[in-house]
Amino acid sequence: MFNDFVNLVNPIVFLDLASTSLDLKSARIVRISTIKILPDTTKIFVTNLINPGISISKEATKIHGINDKVLEKEKSFSNYSESISKHLKGCDLVGFGIKRYSLPLLRKEFRKSKTFFSVKNRSVIDLMNIYHRVEPRDYKSAYKRFSDSKISNYYDSRDRVEGMIEIMIGQMKEFSEIPNSISEISKWLKK
Repeated sequence: MFNDFVNLVNPIVFLDLASTSLDLKSARIVRISTIKILPDTTKIFVTNLINPGISISKEATKIHGINDKVLEKEKSFSNYSESISKHLKGCDLVGFGIKRYSLPLLRKEFRKSKTFFSVKNRSVIDLMNIYHRVEPRDYKSAYKRFSDSKISNYYDSRDRVEGMIEIMIGQMKEFSEIPNSISEISKWLKK
């Protein structure tokens, strides 16, 4: 149970958004899903499909599985904005990538619908930031994880590029899904 691990003062909302694209400038929300946990351990799940009024990119559909046809009869964000704002009021917010993407997109949608929304006096926790903090994603941590040898100076240019070879070999040994040709790796990374 979540409350066994975290001492809640405020209700907390875990937030996930699906959108029309990854470009924040043009993206619109197509689904908003939340689980609110109250200090008394009550859990409330709410999800809404939202008609964005624009087409969903093929790339976005690949990520979340929602296409234009699914949303034809759904209402726009402005139809839900007051109830969503009320649902989130006074809650701390948690999400994966929430600070870089979900929160800016949500704020944009609230502005467009002229609905008040603020995160003032509440915490916003980005699970991606926690993940990167406890498992750093930098050269030094990659070298330690994927190389059997030790590097004496992480800043020496020859040692760094030699280390990159060891990192790639280590990644390919550990992750069988990585293709074994450069062109296939390049295609795989673009999927």
